[in-house]
Amino acid sequence: MNIRHQTLILIIVVIGSLYLFNHASVFSSSSKTQQAQIIGVAQTNQNETSTQQTETLSPTPNKNITSQDTIPVPQIKQPQTAKQENPTVTDATPTTCPLQAKIFMAKDLNQGTVILGQNINQRWPIASISKLMTTVIASENMSPTTTITITQEMIDATQGNAYFAAGQKYTVSDLIRAALVFSSNDAAYALADTYGRAAFVAKMNQKAQDLLMTQTSYFEPSGLSYLNQSTAQNLSLLMRYIYAHHPELLAITRMRSITLHDLASGKNKTFSNIDYFAGNAQFIGGKTGYIDQSGENLITLFTLKGGNPIMLLVLSSPDRFTETQQLLSCAEHILQSPTQP
Repeated sequence: MNIRHQTLILIIVVIGSLYLFNHASVFSSSSKTQQAQIIGVAQTNQNETSTQQTETLSPTPNKNITSQDTIPVPQIKQPQTAKQENPTVTDATPTTCPLQAKIFMAKDLNQGTVILGQNINQRWPIASISKLMTTVIASENMSPTTTITITQEMIDATQGNAYFAAGQKYTVSDLIRAALVFSSNDAAYALADTYGRAAFVAKMNQKAQDLLMTQTSYFEPSGLSYLNQSTAQNLSLLMRYIYAHHPELLAITRMRSITLHDLASGKNKTFSNIDYFAGNAQFIGGKTGYIDQSGENLITLFTLKGGNPIMLLVLSSPDRFTETQQLLSCAEHILQSPTQP
């Protein structure tokens, strides 16, 4: 083989090697790009899964949430809300009664007429106002004389907001009074757990649907969870139902104090009503509520001079009792106005 042939073969080998090297580099680069894309997708899916888990796992009540009626209002955390609708009002606007509450409503319970309202279709955490539904379900599905033993599990569910001790025994009737008068969280859990917590909460939600409270959801029986949410309009439907079918529950909320009898020890203990309006001549009944995420909540029924019941509600108020009194005065003024039919 002469030098010319050797040189030609060498050139062919070099060109072939360069081609193979370049092809391998392109393949390697393409593989890395695909790998990066796959990793990116995997990370995205993982993040989506984590978000879904966070949204669907049973949330634990915030340990910073204390008894809804014993601490000052901290900075309010805005929860997610449903699409808002325009408030329905008659001859009145929110500026007629300037309150600081994020949501408020005054409604003629018999006529179903909203006298004053602001954000009345906005969902909001209702806190211990939840116990109105809790006591309705207990009254309709449990015997008032049934004895319930307080367990540690019931106490632990309150996240440190318990009034009772494990081993104490109370009747369903006493626990209903405890839930309404001094907003006992352990009383609410005792009622629900004795029936079966999941089934009890399911009945709370079913009752809400039966009453056309379509923007209401209950996650647990006490109101400690911010997932217990409703609207002013929905709560007025519940209050109207209680007024018509369970006046005994409203009568309990009017009591200035109650005495509970522990069947285990035979001892009695007296508790004061935490509602400022208890004992007021015009006050028909109502329920307080407070957690960090909701601010001060209060739903009440009052009798007007003509005898008609009026429902007053303030949610996320800096001073629920003062603002409820203001709302009552504004509603009475509007109803007495010559422009009213």
